[in-house]
Amino acid sequence: MIINTSRSHSFKSCQQKEKFWNEDKLRAHREDSNLLTGGGLHKALALINAKRVQNLDQAADAAEQEFKSRLGDDWDSLLPPERKLYEAEVSALRSMVRAYGEHYLGEPYEMLAPEISFCVELPDSYHHCWYAHKLLQSLYPAVVPDWNDCNGGYSIQAPHGTATCFLPHYFAGSTDAIIQWNKVVFLQEHKTTAYDLYNGSGQSSNYINAWQLNDQATGYIYGISRSTGVRPHGVLLNCIIKPRKNASNPFYSFYREAFLRSDVLLSRFEQDIIHTANDYERVMRENIPTLNPSSCYAYNRECYYRGMCLEQRDPIPGEFLQRPPDYVELKYYSLLGLEPPVPSKEAPVEKSVPTT
Repeated sequence: MIINTSRSHSFKSCQQKEKFWNEDKLRAHREDSNLLTGGGLHKALALINAKRVQNLDQAADAAEQEFKSRLGDDWDSLLPPERKLYEAEVSALRSMVRAYGEHYLGEPYEMLAPEISFCVELPDSYHHCWYAHKLLQSLYPAVVPDWNDCNGGYSIQAPHGTATCFLPHYFAGSTDAIIQWNKVVFLQEHKTTAYDLYNGSGQSSNYINAWQLNDQATGYIYGISRSTGVRPHGVLLNCIIKPRKNASNPFYSFYREAFLRSDVLLSRFEQDIIHTANDYERVMRENIPTLNPSSCYAYNRECYYRGMCLEQRDPIPGEFLQRPPDYVELKYYSLLGLEPPVPSKEAPVEKSVPTT
């Protein structure tokens, strides 16, 4: 399969949730406002850091436009109380962009790459890929046999003389900028948080300490190194500390720390992601996802699918949107030498999707 850190994290968090999102492709009608803010901020920071846009209002405009575009037609249909809440979120987003630009704009560093996308083969993971086979069978049902009957004997051939669906696992991702800062090459990561980043003794908080082993950053460095030959020394974490919503004098502050990554840790990541891909593919192929109630309120918000799990039912027609393929799913087409599907607009799910 093609796996990324998002799939890996979600699978480890709750296999049933991962099945709803990436197998059944069920998307809620409206994203959480924190996700809308994160998307808008990412758009603005790309302008400030990669293109060195000096006009912070221009960057803030880009952030607001991205926020509203993710809401789509919902923005025009918001009820007055909802509109007030979302307008407050947009205002806070614009303030965050300006504060970031004023703090970091003009900082001396060399931009090596504004963004890197990769899809690298994971060594010693060659197997009969269920996902590749499922795609080929859907496109060529008269040629490609059932997964259990596939032995490489059909006409779509790979260079190894076996069926095209015999593949290694691949690790994919899309990262933030690669920079040279103080003569050291880093992956640059931006995160927003409302946590206090120091405890009472002046030491770093658990939120910061967790980045010493954060596998998203480790995976990105692994993927960048394998795909480009450029080996970042580590991740440079830029934290934007948001004021609490009830703060009487709201302002943004910033925290930065660099975390190095050893070759040993990258090797451990490689083995771990292969094991996760093996488990992921087996669970989804056999349709045996487990339920993890501890994830029902992750990030202090209710899971979109909790109602279905609570009532042990299939989705109600119109309850969710059928999301289009994401970048990982589209990579299967290029990997297999196929034309990707024409993008389609999300539509409500009008029939039940089997969940068991």
